[in-house]
Amino acid sequence: MASAVHAGRGSGTGRCRYRGSLGDGPPAGRTAVRTAAGRNVEKLIASYDWLERELEVAPPLHVGHIALATALSWLEFRELPTFREKRPRLVAWFDEFEARPSMRVTPLSGQTQD
Repeated sequence: MASAVHAGRGSGTGRCRYRGSLGDGPPAGRTAVRTAAGRNVEKLIASYDWLERELEVAPPLHVGHIALATALSWLEFRELPTFREKRPRLVAWFDEFEARPSMRVTPLSGQTQD
């Protein structure tokens, strides 16, 4: 049986390696090293999928909608993994929201210090 062992604790690398009971490497289907960035992409994609299923798009508009639209806009601006593939409900909602005058007058642009 293999178990995950943290490598570089406190180093900020977010990497882990697998140690099998016989030193046989990672379990089938797993890579020996997974980066924090890879886990973040997986979480981002899972979040997009959840939003596609669960987002309440019916009025009334609330601060959660504004926060979500702003976050999705920033994700697109930073060219992070897209939410636009295979999520027609989320895309339709976002495109409609982004057409609002308040969103059009506050576009993201230029270089940022993230």
